[in-house]
Amino acid sequence: MQSASAATFDLPEKGSHMVGKLKRHVVESGETFAVLAKDYDVGLLSLMAANRGIDPFLPHDGEVLTIPHQFILPNARHEA
Repeated sequence: MQSASAATFDLPEKGSHMVGKLKRHVVESGETFAVLAKDYDVGLLSLMAANRGIDPFLPHDGEVLTIPHQFILPNARHEA
């Protein structure tokens, strides 16, 4: 039987709808967006959208990528 995992976040401050934080990653030799998306458990298209202008197949060594780990919650009551 396979198990599933999910990211957990602290509830946002009152009045805020944002959870999580943006992360940064410095590209190393041989890395591609597909590999990084898997490593950081984010969608490939989300990673590409957060890093427009950077080649997802051949990013340059030393380029700094934004890893999208910040989300907007729906306008609803939030409980712990």
